[in-house]
Amino acid sequence: MAVTASLAQTAPAWLRGGNTIAHVGVLILFLGVAFLLRYAAEHALLPIELRLADVALGGVGLAVIGWRLRERRRGYGLSLQGADPRR
Repeated sequence: MAVTASLAQTAPAWLRGGNTIAHVGVLILFLGVAFLLRYAAEHALLPIELRLADVALGGVGLAVIGWRLRERRRGYGLSLQGADPRR
């Protein structure tokens, strides 16, 4: 119960804090990738190994882009990396 209550308090605080537009953009990107992967899985377009490799490469790509943007656009770069710019 404590985890659920903590998550219910943390998620809105995360959206309201920092760069809200960057946070919403990352959430939309995550949902888009999730729906694309679900579509590909349902229609068996790609074997599981290739799907997992694509997800891993996408995650590494976002981390690299975030790392390169960390100096110029700190909030956006750290959001892509999955870090919290307030810490």
